[in-house]
Amino acid sequence: MLGTDPLTDTAVIKAEGVSGLTPATIGKSGNLQVGQQVVAIGSPFGLDATVTSGIVSALGRPVNVGSADDQGNSTTYPAIQTDAAINPGNSGGPLVDLTGSVVGINSSIRTASSGTSSASGSIGLGFSIPMDEILPIIDQMKAGEQPTHARLGIRVSDPDGGSSDTVGALVREVTEDAARGRRRASRAT
Repeated sequence: MLGTDPLTDTAVIKAEGVSGLTPATIGKSGNLQVGQQVVAIGSPFGLDATVTSGIVSALGRPVNVGSADDQGNSTTYPAIQTDAAINPGNSGGPLVDLTGSVVGINSSIRTASSGTSSASGSIGLGFSIPMDEILPIIDQMKAGEQPTHARLGIRVSDPDGGSSDTVGALVREVTEDAARGRRRASRAT
């Protein structure tokens, strides 16, 4: 293992003792357009080598990764929203465009009962971390560095508890000196 980043739930591993592998082509998520066709690849519910197809239904959708570091910091990313079925087991698999280029990492789904989760099946709202967002973190891990993340030093919540269509965020807490520098995530050894 070259490195892990708990805030984005991402790891970089180095395959050893294998040959004849063809690496995936990394695409640019910034080139995606709403309505464009994509394919999610993974092993949902343990069913190996499964592909599902759909379209990009939104770009830049704010989604919380759902994991936190030891200080309670979590990451919200501008997700690629897709109706390609992403189910338990697809998380971490690639989202590819029709040229076969990886444009995202399948991360989470929205279920009818529990917000973003991977505990239930797909209802047609899947989310992927855009490659353009995650590549700098991957590059840091490949170089043996600890991933860094910008921090505002605030804790926020929905302004009305999520019960209406109010847009925005309510600042619940400001952490003194938290915004100085960039937060370093732990690195696996």
